[in-house]
Amino acid sequence: MNSNLSFTDNDYPGLYQSVDKEAARSQKIYFRSLQLFLYLLVLGAIFSLFAKSSMVCSFISAGVFLISLSLSAYIALKRDDRTWYSARAVAESVKTRTWRYMMHAEPFQEAVSDKEARSLFLSDLEEILKENREVTKELPNESAINVPISHRMEEVRALDMQARLEFYDRCRIEEQRNWYQERAAAARKKRTYWFIGIVVFNALAVVCVILQMAFAHLSRLPTEVFAVAAATAVSWLQAKRFSELSTSYALTAHEITIIQARVRMVSGEEELSQFVGDTENAFSREHTQWIARRDTIFRANR
Repeated sequence: MNSNLSFTDNDYPGLYQSVDKEAARSQKIYFRSLQLFLYLLVLGAIFSLFAKSSMVCSFISAGVFLISLSLSAYIALKRDDRTWYSARAVAESVKTRTWRYMMHAEPFQEAVSDKEARSLFLSDLEEILKENREVTKELPNESAINVPISHRMEEVRALDMQARLEFYDRCRIEEQRNWYQERAAAARKKRTYWFIGIVVFNALAVVCVILQMAFAHLSRLPTEVFAVAAATAVSWLQAKRFSELSTSYALTAHEITIIQARVRMVSGEEELSQFVGDTENAFSREHTQWIARRDTIFRANR
């Protein structure tokens, strides 16, 4: 096997590249909109401190809250989060089918001819498209021109069994393990930072309340500002799900490490097919969670 052989996003089917970009775009828009909405709430609270003594600050505060109201309506109606969840789920479906195809795993076993395997893979992509019309009908066109079965996919599928196993270990299992480990660590770190921020803002609000009780002449203490800042920090922490993700990603990373230890036990095409099938099912756990979250959103908005 060529040790320099690699597999990048550009080697996946054009459908994967399109939905992957759509998922990233929708996620970016959703979180930036939510972030702006939360910033506007804090900004409105700051200007409201001076509303009684300044007509300009009153108008600015009212304007900021009006903009935040409009933005909240946009977030609720546009539902970029729903598009993000759905597109991510489609991308993961295409991804796992791609690896099954390259590894001769079920339903693309060695017993199936290459021509039949290609036909089955293309039928799978068509089925994914049909089942997810709501997402795929709005996909950008630039990735659609990419072939559904890339040269690298065919190159990997043509390798012998041992070479395919080594490639799968290095470019799929190892890549996934590193991804989950890095994301788990990042989520834990961000969860800690935001929790500290919540504690600090609440502590400052309490200090302001105590000062106002002790010194009645202090009328412009930013108690409400700190309270709103703490609430926005809580909202952001809940939206990003840092606690949930850090636990989920860490657990998945441990599972992948155990899976990787079984690579050397695989011998023969039948065992490779079973091993890849089991491994892809393990990877699909996060995919299943995306679908569950999407379904929860759908039910909540009926």
